[in-house]
Amino acid sequence: MIFDGRPIDEITDDEILRIVREHIGERQHLEFKATVNLASDEDRLELLASRHCIFGKRRWGYLFVGIRDDGRGKRGPI
Repeated sequence: MIFDGRPIDEITDDEILRIVREHIGERQHLEFKATVNLASDEDRLELLASRHCIFGKRRWGYLFVGIRDDGRGKRGPI
């Protein structure tokens, strides 16, 4: 399990970089967004839908912004 369910403030930068280096893809408790755009209602709804998927049904998870969802965990535009 990614990060063993630890709070985000207990996760080190090295652990996050490992996800990128090892091309770990999205999974049940892990989601990536290259960017977050809140300019329109549609953009805000997309973020809320992602947040609901991570936190609603499963009660916890990690949403990382700045990593592209390409199925390999590669770093996206920052």
